[in-house]
Amino acid sequence: MTGKRKESSVGLDLLPDNHGQITSSLEVARQLWANQFLWIEKVKDFSATRLLDLKNESRLDADEAPLAVSDFVRKASIESAVIDADGACEFWVDDGALFSGHSIVVRGSLSDGLVDAEIAG
Repeated sequence: MTGKRKESSVGLDLLPDNHGQITSSLEVARQLWANQFLWIEKVKDFSATRLLDLKNESRLDADEAPLAVSDFVRKASIESAVIDADGACEFWVDDGALFSGHSIVVRGSLSDGLVDAEIAG
C-alpha cells in the first residue's frame, strides 16, 4: 500500500433556483464530473496553497516537522460538493488531521475558478 488516499465517494448537494429547479446546478455538476480528476487536483492544490503556511507556522504538533505541499495534498480528501443555481461551488475537504479534524472549505465556480479556502467546523 502506498499510503496515497483516494476519493472513493463524494457527496453532492444541488441547491435549487428561486423556482425550485436544480437544472442550473445540475449542469455545473455535470461539467465538474466530466473533469473530476482535474477538479480534485485543483481543490487539493488550492487548499494547500492557501493553508499550508497556517499549518506550518501555527498548527504543527510538538513533534511534527513542517509539511510540504505534497504532504498536505496527500492528507486531504474531498468529502462533498455543494453547487448553487448561480454556479457557485463549495468543496468540503477532510483535513486528514492537518487541523485537528476540522474541515476545509474551498469556494469558487467554473467561470471564476477557485477563490477562497478556509478551515471550518
